[in-house]
Amino acid sequence: MTTLDARIHGLSFADILDGDSIVDPSGGDLKTDTYSLEGSDYAEIEHLGRRERSYNFDVYTTDKTDIMRFIEELETAPEDCEFCPYEESLITYAKLAHGTIERPIPHLCGTELIWKGRGEVICRDSHFYDADEQGIGYRKAQNLPVSWSSVNGGTLSGPIDYLMMSGDYANGYMTRDIDLVFNSHPVRLIDSLIRGDRFVVDRYGNVRHTFKTRMEAIYTKLQTSVGGSNFLDYASGSCSYENLFINTNGKFLIPFHGPLPVSSGQSPRLRFYVTQLAGLPRVSYATAVGLGDLKNTEHEITLGWNVVDIPEVQGEEFIAFGLDTTAGQVTISYLEATVDRYLADIPTAEPGEEIEITIQDGEFSSHCLKALHMVYRDGYYF
Repeated sequence: MTTLDARIHGLSFADILDGDSIVDPSGGDLKTDTYSLEGSDYAEIEHLGRRERSYNFDVYTTDKTDIMRFIEELETAPEDCEFCPYEESLITYAKLAHGTIERPIPHLCGTELIWKGRGEVICRDSHFYDADEQGIGYRKAQNLPVSWSSVNGGTLSGPIDYLMMSGDYANGYMTRDIDLVFNSHPVRLIDSLIRGDRFVVDRYGNVRHTFKTRMEAIYTKLQTSVGGSNFLDYASGSCSYENLFINTNGKFLIPFHGPLPVSSGQSPRLRFYVTQLAGLPRVSYATAVGLGDLKNTEHEITLGWNVVDIPEVQGEEFIAFGLDTTAGQVTISYLEATVDRYLADIPTAEPGEEIEITIQDGEFSSHCLKALHMVYRDGYYF
């Protein structure tokens, strides 16, 4: 039996959905280019892909809190969050979402207002996927290698839906040389993780690698996490929770390894909070592993929040970036670095094909992850 549902990013709005309608889809049709040769009796048609799919819907409620929560969820829904427009067993992914509140309508009884809202969700594709996850559920302290197997029970060829890994340090090694092996087809994901980082791959091949710290660990542990004194040297400074003082001639650079290339869509980004400042500390970056090409950005560091995009590194494999205090001093309470990459070679399994997925690391590796989560979903034509 099919159970009606409508939800986005975990918030269900089925109970306030307009009873006279259902979520209305549009788009998802083919884009083509047609041409014919002189004297021919037929046309050539070039497949240019499919358009995005949009879903529009109206909601009504006498509870203003419900309508405000609905609008807030649409306006703040993260990119590629789960969206269920019809029934509870099938989902798709929202690329963009938007919600508005229209003028309230007096209730027939005259003592209440009916709040009307309108929502729009735009998705990358027209397909649907099982709401129930298969794969490797979220695990802490996962030893490598680790494998999972199943069968593609859908009607679409299927890649992994989601993969999240966090690196660890053990026995003198960082988690290194990570491969995704999909039905005996190996794909190198990364040459080296960072302890406590977050490396995420989605079903479309988008990769986001993030490291953030409030200096929860002692200095030597934080230094080891990012690769040693080549990348973190506070130059006789000090380090405690939410308080890293980098003295003159120090540095705090976060190394992000390839081989996947840096995306052209979003530049690597550094975000940090400065509590004290002296001289001219700089935000610097390098694309050589040995940091021989280290250079400064044009950003002038200020007290409070600083957000810096690293320029002209699209297509690079290795990049390290962060703070350099050759000409100053700086104290920070928080630092976050993010690099977007892309995976062009996405292995898939055909409908009915057996699936075996292995996450493995190299010989000179810690052979463990601080965390792992891998999701596979069967997909369907709709």
